[in-house]
Amino acid sequence: MRRLLAFVWKFSIGVVLCLTPVTAILVLGWTGRAMRRTAVKAWHRQSGNTAKSFAAAMAAQEETAHLVKWPNWIISQRFSGTLSQAFAPAKPVRRRIRYLFAALLGSLRENFSLGLQMALNCWVITLPACLLWLLGWWAGWENSFNKGYEQAWVGPVTALTGVAIFIAAMIHLPLAQARQAVTGHWRSFYDFSLSHQLRRLGRLPALWLVVLYLVAGLLVTGAKIAPLGIGNYIDGLPQPLSDGQAELIRMGWPLAVAGLVFTLFVALHLVAARHYARKIASGIANGRLSAEVLLPVERRFLDRFGLTKSAEPVQRNIIVRSVAWSGASLGSVAVLLAMITGWGAFSFQLFFAQFLNHSWVAWLNLSLVQLPWMP
Repeated sequence: MRRLLAFVWKFSIGVVLCLTPVTAILVLGWTGRAMRRTAVKAWHRQSGNTAKSFAAAMAAQEETAHLVKWPNWIISQRFSGTLSQAFAPAKPVRRRIRYLFAALLGSLRENFSLGLQMALNCWVITLPACLLWLLGWWAGWENSFNKGYEQAWVGPVTALTGVAIFIAAMIHLPLAQARQAVTGHWRSFYDFSLSHQLRRLGRLPALWLVVLYLVAGLLVTGAKIAPLGIGNYIDGLPQPLSDGQAELIRMGWPLAVAGLVFTLFVALHLVAARHYARKIASGIANGRLSAEVLLPVERRFLDRFGLTKSAEPVQRNIIVRSVAWSGASLGSVAVLLAMITGWGAFSFQLFFAQFLNHSWVAWLNLSLVQLPWMP
C-alpha cells in the first residue's frame, strides 16, 4: 500500500507538471535522475551479484544511497539526514538554514538544474530542424494562398532539410542524453566519438528504440488530432452537453493527454538508459571499448560491480575475420538505413498532425523528444 501510494503521488505530480513548458523542465530533470537509477540498476544486474539486492547495494555507500528509491519531486532524497544536520547543535545559523532548504527543496533544485541542462543540449541539436520545419510550413501556406508557383520548391526543400538534420540528431540523441543523465555532466552529451563507438557495438537495440518511438509517436499524434473527432461527435449528439459536462471535458482532456505524454516520455527514456548501460558493459567485457574513455563517475560504478575487466581477444583466421567483418558491415549499413527511415517516419508524424490540428508552437517542441509538453 505504501508503494502504491508513492507511485500514485509521483505519477500525479508528473502529469500535472506536463501541462506547462516551464514545469515540464522539472519532468525532464526527474526523468534524467530516473534514467541514472535505471542505468546503474542495469549494471548491477549484469554484474551477476544476486546475493545482495540493488537497494542493499546502493544503501551500502553514502554516495549512492539516493538511488535506492525513485527520485522525489520536491524534498531531498536524503531528507532525514539533511534535516538532522539543520537541527544539529554547534552549527552556524546560516548553515542550518542552508541544510533546511536543502532538505525541503533538494530534489526540486536538482530536477530543475538537470532538466534545464538536458533541455538546452537537446535544443542545440534539434532546434535547427524545428526552425526549418516552421519556415517550410510558413512557406508552403504562403505559396498556397498567393500562388507563387516559381517559389513552390522553397517549402518542401526547407522542410526536407530539417528532416535530414533531425534524423542526424536523433541517431545521436538517445544515448547521449542517457549518458548525460548518468554522469550529471552536460559536456558528456557532446562526446560524439564515444557515441559512434557505442553505435558500432550493436545497432539492433537502437533500431528497437526507434520502433518504440514510432509507436509512441502514433499515440501522441492520435491524442493531438482527437479533439477534432470529439468535437464532431459532440456536435452530432441529439441533446447538447450541459455547462458542467462541457467544463469536465475541457478540463479533463489536457490531463489525459499529459498523462499519456508523461508515461510514454519516461518509458522511452528509461529504455534508452538501459540500452546505454548494456552497451557500455558489453563493450568493455568483449574488449571493444576501453574504460579509459569513460568519465570517473562511470568508472566508479563499473568498478564497484566488477564490470571493468575485459576478455582476451580471440585470435581467428584471416578468412574468418574477413567474412565476419563483411557480414557485420552489411548488417550495420542495413540497420542504419532502417534507423534513418524510422526517424524520418517519426518526423513526418508531426507533419501529418499539423495539417489536421496546426499550431506554430508545436513545430518547436516534440513532446517525446524535447519537453514532455503538448502545445
